[in-house]
Amino acid sequence: MTLEAFEILFPTLFKYSFLTMIIPYAPLAPLLLLSSASASHWACYKKRMSGLGWNVDAVIADPNGILIAKTSWHNDFADVYTKTNHRGRMDIRKDFRSWSFAMDGNDYGTFYANEVSNLHNGVDKIAFGCYDTSGTDYCTQYDYIRNLCYYTWLEQVKDGKLNI
Repeated sequence: MTLEAFEILFPTLFKYSFLTMIIPYAPLAPLLLLSSASASHWACYKKRMSGLGWNVDAVIADPNGILIAKTSWHNDFADVYTKTNHRGRMDIRKDFRSWSFAMDGNDYGTFYANEVSNLHNGVDKIAFGCYDTSGTDYCTQYDYIRNLCYYTWLEQVKDGKLNI
Protein backbone atom coordinates (compact mmCIF):
# COMPACT_ATOMS: atom_id res chain seq x y z
CA MET A 1 0.00 0.00 0.00
CA THR A 2 1.38 3.39 -0.94
CA LEU A 3 1.47 6.33 1.44
CA GLU A 4 -1.21 8.12 -0.59
CA ALA A 5 -3.56 5.12 -0.40
CA PHE A 6 -2.95 4.85 3.33
CA GLU A 7 -3.78 8.56 3.70
CA ILE A 8 -7.08 8.11 1.82
CA LEU A 9 -8.10 5.14 4.00
CA PHE A 10 -7.06 6.75 7.29
CA PRO A 11 -7.35 10.55 6.85
CA THR A 12 -7.42 11.31 10.59
CA LEU A 13 -3.95 9.83 11.03
CA PHE A 14 -2.56 12.45 8.70
CA LYS A 15 -4.13 15.34 10.56
CA TYR A 16 -0.74 15.82 12.23
CA SER A 17 2.13 16.11 9.78
CA PHE A 18 4.68 14.36 12.01
CA LEU A 19 2.96 11.01 11.28
CA THR A 20 3.82 11.34 7.61
CA MET A 21 7.45 11.39 8.69
CA ILE A 22 7.19 8.41 11.07
CA ILE A 23 5.37 5.91 8.85
CA PRO A 24 7.97 5.69 6.04
CA TYR A 25 10.70 5.00 8.63
CA ALA A 26 8.77 2.36 10.61
CA PRO A 27 10.69 -0.55 9.00
CA LEU A 28 13.89 0.84 10.58
CA ALA A 29 12.60 0.34 14.15
CA PRO A 30 13.99 -3.21 14.52
CA LEU A 31 17.44 -1.96 13.53
CA LEU A 32 17.28 0.73 16.21
CA LEU A 33 16.34 -1.90 18.80
CA LEU A 34 19.31 -4.04 17.79
CA SER A 35 21.76 -1.20 18.18
CA SER A 36 20.32 -0.22 21.57
CA ALA A 37 20.54 -3.81 22.81
CA SER A 38 24.31 -3.68 22.53
CA ALA A 39 24.32 -0.68 24.88
CA SER A 40 23.10 -2.79 27.84
CA HIS A 41 25.90 -3.07 30.35
CA TRP A 42 27.16 -2.90 33.93
CA ALA A 43 29.70 -0.38 35.14
CA CYS A 44 31.58 0.03 38.39
CA TYR A 45 34.42 2.28 39.39
CA LYS A 46 36.34 3.25 42.50
CA LYS A 47 38.71 6.07 43.40
CA ARG A 48 41.34 5.77 46.11
CA MET A 49 43.32 8.73 47.42
CA SER A 50 46.99 8.53 46.52
CA GLY A 51 49.25 11.48 47.34
CA LEU A 52 48.06 14.55 45.43
CA GLY A 53 45.61 12.61 43.33
CA TRP A 54 43.55 9.48 42.89
CA ASN A 55 44.01 5.92 41.73
CA VAL A 56 40.86 5.26 39.72
CA ASP A 57 39.82 1.69 38.88
CA ALA A 58 37.01 1.10 36.36
CA VAL A 59 35.18 -1.84 34.77
CA ILE A 60 32.50 -1.91 32.05
CA ALA A 61 31.00 -5.30 31.20
CA ASP A 62 28.14 -6.63 29.12
CA PRO A 63 26.66 -10.15 28.81
CA ASN A 64 29.50 -11.11 26.46
CA GLY A 65 32.28 -10.16 28.87
CA ILE A 66 34.39 -7.30 30.16
CA LEU A 67 34.80 -4.38 27.74
CA ILE A 68 37.14 -2.13 29.72
CA ALA A 69 39.06 -2.89 32.92
CA LYS A 70 41.68 -0.26 33.74
CA THR A 71 43.38 1.50 36.62
CA SER A 72 45.44 4.68 36.50
CA TRP A 73 46.48 7.65 38.59
CA HIS A 74 44.88 11.07 38.04
CA ASN A 75 45.94 14.35 39.64
CA ASP A 76 43.61 16.17 42.00
CA PHE A 77 42.86 18.87 39.40
CA ALA A 78 41.45 16.49 36.77
CA ASP A 79 37.77 17.05 35.93
CA VAL A 80 37.41 13.74 34.08
CA TYR A 81 39.03 10.36 34.67
CA THR A 82 39.50 8.66 31.28
CA LYS A 83 40.01 4.93 30.70
CA THR A 84 40.81 3.72 27.18
CA ASN A 85 41.64 0.52 25.34
CA HIS A 86 41.71 -0.60 21.69
CA ARG A 87 37.89 -0.80 21.57
CA GLY A 88 36.86 2.48 23.18
CA ARG A 89 36.91 4.85 26.11
CA MET A 90 35.15 5.62 29.38
CA ASP A 91 35.09 9.14 30.87
CA ILE A 92 34.18 9.30 34.57
CA ARG A 93 33.21 12.76 35.89
CA LYS A 94 35.08 14.07 38.92
CA ASP A 95 31.93 14.08 41.09
CA PHE A 96 31.59 10.32 40.38
CA ARG A 97 27.86 10.63 39.68
CA SER A 98 28.00 10.29 35.89
CA TRP A 99 30.16 8.95 33.11
CA SER A 100 30.06 8.36 29.38
CA PHE A 101 31.49 5.80 27.03
CA ALA A 102 32.10 5.04 23.39
CA MET A 103 32.81 1.53 22.17
CA ASP A 104 33.52 0.07 18.74
CA GLY A 105 32.75 3.37 17.00
CA ASN A 106 29.41 3.94 18.81
CA ASP A 107 28.95 6.78 21.29
CA TYR A 108 26.54 5.57 23.97
CA GLY A 109 26.25 8.92 25.74
CA THR A 110 26.13 9.78 29.44
CA PHE A 111 24.96 7.47 32.20
CA TYR A 112 24.30 8.09 35.89
CA ALA A 113 25.38 5.68 38.60
CA ASN A 114 22.60 3.80 40.40
CA GLU A 115 24.59 4.12 43.60
CA VAL A 116 27.63 6.08 44.76
CA SER A 117 29.07 5.33 48.21
CA ASN A 118 31.89 6.64 50.36
CA LEU A 119 34.32 3.98 51.51
CA HIS A 120 35.55 3.43 55.07
CA ASN A 121 37.79 6.52 55.22
CA GLY A 122 35.02 8.87 54.02
CA VAL A 123 37.16 10.17 51.13
CA ASP A 124 37.45 7.24 48.72
CA LYS A 125 34.35 6.45 46.64
CA ILE A 126 32.83 3.53 44.78
CA ALA A 127 29.98 3.53 42.22
CA PHE A 128 27.89 0.97 40.35
CA GLY A 129 25.17 0.98 37.71
CA CYS A 130 23.18 -1.45 35.59
CA TYR A 131 21.82 -0.13 32.31
CA ASP A 132 19.27 -2.23 30.42
CA THR A 133 18.45 -0.35 27.24
CA SER A 134 17.13 -3.45 25.48
CA GLY A 135 13.97 -3.90 27.56
CA THR A 136 14.97 -7.34 28.86
CA ASP A 137 15.43 -8.64 32.39
CA TYR A 138 19.10 -7.70 32.15
CA CYS A 139 19.30 -6.06 35.59
CA THR A 140 17.48 -8.77 37.58
CA GLN A 141 20.85 -10.02 38.89
CA TYR A 142 21.69 -6.53 40.17
CA ASP A 143 23.01 -7.53 43.62
CA TYR A 144 25.04 -10.45 42.28
CA ILE A 145 26.70 -8.36 39.55
CA ARG A 146 27.30 -5.41 41.92
CA ASN A 147 29.08 -7.69 44.40
CA LEU A 148 31.06 -9.35 41.60
CA CYS A 149 32.05 -5.90 40.35
CA TYR A 150 32.97 -4.48 43.76
CA TYR A 151 34.69 -7.46 45.35
CA THR A 152 36.21 -9.32 42.40
CA TRP A 153 36.66 -7.23 39.26
CA LEU A 154 37.73 -3.95 40.89
CA GLU A 155 40.11 -5.78 43.25
CA GLN A 156 41.66 -7.64 40.29
CA VAL A 157 42.03 -4.34 38.40
CA LYS A 158 43.69 -2.73 41.43
CA ASP A 159 46.08 -5.70 41.79
CA GLY A 160 46.96 -5.64 38.08
CA LYS A 161 45.41 -9.07 37.42
CA LEU A 162 42.65 -7.69 35.18
CA ASN A 163 43.67 -5.19 32.50
CA ILE A 164 41.56 -4.98 29.35
